[in-house]
Amino acid sequence: MINASEKPSGNDWDAIARIIQNERRFLITTHVNADPDALGSELALAEALRKIDKEPLILNPTPVSSNYQFLDPANSIDGYQKGASLENLTFDAVFILDISRWERLGDLADPVRFCGRPKICIDHHPYSGGFAEYHLVNTEACATAEIIYDLIHFLGISLDQRMAECLYTSMLSDTGSFTFSNTNARSHKIVAELLAQNVCPRVIFEQLYQNHTPERLKFLGNALSNLQFDCKQKLAWMTISREMLDRYGLKPEDVEGFVDFPRNCRDVLLSVLFLEVEPEDIKISLRAKGNFNANRLATHFGGGGHNHASGIRLIGPLLSVQETILTEARKALEPFLAE
Repeated sequence: MINASEKPSGNDWDAIARIIQNERRFLITTHVNADPDALGSELALAEALRKIDKEPLILNPTPVSSNYQFLDPANSIDGYQKGASLENLTFDAVFILDISRWERLGDLADPVRFCGRPKICIDHHPYSGGFAEYHLVNTEACATAEIIYDLIHFLGISLDQRMAECLYTSMLSDTGSFTFSNTNARSHKIVAELLAQNVCPRVIFEQLYQNHTPERLKFLGNALSNLQFDCKQKLAWMTISREMLDRYGLKPEDVEGFVDFPRNCRDVLLSVLFLEVEPEDIKISLRAKGNFNANRLATHFGGGGHNHASGIRLIGPLLSVQETILTEARKALEPFLAE
């Protein structure tokens, strides 16, 4: 639980609490291709607001991935239709979760940015300011869900099983099942409280990681057969073209988690997945271990994330983008080659 003496300086806990108290209807949104931390944070916040007789509406720039639909069995998350106006929606303020850059809202960026209502940013990524009028940003938090947990307590709202399941799923995912460097003693203290709400870790783990189709597993074998190494096997990468996805009848969301497999190799410090979402629209996922900082490489290309898990989105031919990223990756790995 967070109290007044623990509130991070520069964050707007009291102001946000007043907005929640004084207003009734709240729009909640997050980044394109929402991951479990974003979705779980949205759903937990919405549930908490309902418990104090508020009216939340979750509207995301892209539909919920089928991999994460289990988080929203009631289909309460709406997808934004490009070009639609928000003027037809009734809301008094906007919560923007797990991002602090407008472009990460995709087609929803301008409608939210210019909606004329107070905007509240809640995020655990580095914040440069100017994104919203109010913010709760804590880069020490293991996930945005940890900050939502703090906000729920700060508002005096009691946790229930539904909120706890959403928050647990978020934290499980964003900490790499509590193995990433963002996992700490506080993470486990929060999880202990969540588990006390009858959360079943086995069920959530199965839904999150063991709920894939046979086609996906066969495709994984195909992708791993083309795995390449360099820099004394400290660099590993896979390339998945749109043509490969179409051949197997898969979507870009179906390869979620593929980038983690090469990191299991003994010497690999950086694993890279090049995914052609659409022709000349390339998603680059970075996973690191040890002392290698994947986020530095990501920010060099306008991406971002965390030390051991980051991402980049670039426009250009697949092979050209691949060579550009690999060139910088090799440079970044040079200090590690003597180890």
